[in-house]
Amino acid sequence: MFNFELDRNAEQSLYRQIYEKIKEEILENRFTPDTKMPSIRKLASELEVNPETVVKAYNILEAENYIYKKEGSGSFISPASSEIKENKDIDRRLRVLSSKEDGEKSLINFSGIFSNEEIIKSYDINTIFEEVWFLKSGGIFSALNSEENELQKLIEQFPVKTGCQKNQYSGTDQLDLIFFDLFSESDFILVEEPGEIDLIKRLSKQNKSPSIEGIEDINFDKLMSYLENNKIDYLFLNSVPSFENVCSWSADKKKSLLDLAHMLKFKIIVVDSYYFWDEDKPKDESFYKIDKKNTVIQIVRMTRTLFPGLDIGLIVFPDGQTQIENKEFNLNSAGDHLISHLLSYYISTSYLQKRIKILKHTLKNRSIISKNELLAHMPEEIKLETSDSGFYIKIILPKKINIENFLKRAKRNDILLADQNNFYYNRKENNNIIFSYAAVDEFTIRQGIIRFAEIYRKFIKENSI
Repeated sequence: MFNFELDRNAEQSLYRQIYEKIKEEILENRFTPDTKMPSIRKLASELEVNPETVVKAYNILEAENYIYKKEGSGSFISPASSEIKENKDIDRRLRVLSSKEDGEKSLINFSGIFSNEEIIKSYDINTIFEEVWFLKSGGIFSALNSEENELQKLIEQFPVKTGCQKNQYSGTDQLDLIFFDLFSESDFILVEEPGEIDLIKRLSKQNKSPSIEGIEDINFDKLMSYLENNKIDYLFLNSVPSFENVCSWSADKKKSLLDLAHMLKFKIIVVDSYYFWDEDKPKDESFYKIDKKNTVIQIVRMTRTLFPGLDIGLIVFPDGQTQIENKEFNLNSAGDHLISHLLSYYISTSYLQKRIKILKHTLKNRSIISKNELLAHMPEEIKLETSDSGFYIKIILPKKINIENFLKRAKRNDILLADQNNFYYNRKENNNIIFSYAAVDEFTIRQGIIRFAEIYRKFIKENSI
């Protein structure tokens, strides 16, 4: 099937050569989608290498969405691989680290004293450092001191308006320290749902926490009507590309909301967890850029989306709106230092932008598969809300169900469900379910949706009697 030879005298590892050669032939469009790959043993025999060498090459090809695997059937050319044939120059020598736990693989814990748990797969660490050794003889990290850290430079050079206060944080605990200091027990926070509201969930567990209420599926008229009849102190918004939300409104609607916030004297908190992800979007239409009356508090979580487990960023307060002391935070753990330097290396070599392109391509492919499978196996009356570059799909059910009882059953049987508590503040009944397909392959998506559809039908049948 493949027509290439290995250079056993080259500095590049054999598995990297296999990976590069197969990738090149796929990008040249030599194979139709779903073509079966040679078995690991067959290709290892043909190339006269250890089967584990072929396994490493296939794993990288799968991670970058050139191939997919079916349990018990082998590996196949990905249907989406032809879409990236124009991007032959994409260099993915470093892989994005994942902090998701995987019971089948060895894990390394890089957690520090003051930071949340940071767990990284040892496979990822090994892959990265093998490439570092071959390419730079281990010189990459020794050459990166704090003055040369590109991530740190981005934070320091982040543009803020004259008089505004910029607080840098490193780690979720440090972010919480700054964020929690904003509020008093008498404050009232209105939270847009669905959104990534982990900050709000942790705030609600504090002693003497403010009053919090979620408002679901906000449109312009719905929010204006609510604000005319209710007094709030803060409006908490989150820019999640998968969902229609306030941050995706037109500039004119945002200006109207900002004017109302100034008149009614409440602050708008905008959390941006997709800083690098949405770099191509016009920043001049953001709430912060449009705000002329010091109404917006901006939280920029620079690393959270691309590097789960690493939360580095900043909070920008409007002029004269806070008395919080400007704190200088340092990286706390080995995990912070390691991934911060990796991200810095991505930025300085343009690998970051290339990696984002590949991730967007992968998510687009998984989004299409998920949508098609849901429409094929779920009842016809459901609706779906998604976007090509998003991490989630919102399933809109025809009527509300007891979401707590449903999730207790579904969580034991389906791995595609996101933690609904991260998107809704306090909602026992709901007709929305959030799916996350970002961390699973195509085969798992298909099987997971079939199981999910069965669970949903049984639940509806049992609870309609």
